[in-house]
Amino acid sequence: MTDEEIILIQDKLNNRPRKLLGYKTPNEVYDAMCLVAQLSGVALATEIRDSYTYRNLVLHL
Repeated sequence: MTDEEIILIQDKLNNRPRKLLGYKTPNEVYDAMCLVAQLSGVALATEIRDSYTYRNLVLHL
């Protein structure tokens, strides 16, 4: 498998909407988390990845 094929698969997976994420893509969720961290002045922390907090955070952005 070439690097280009891996990048293509990675791109497809990261841009596929997920039910768990409220039908947002992993890339959308990551961008939202980075925005929240930037606006709050806090680095992304493990607490944000707590499933309840995580879902509420990304589903309401």
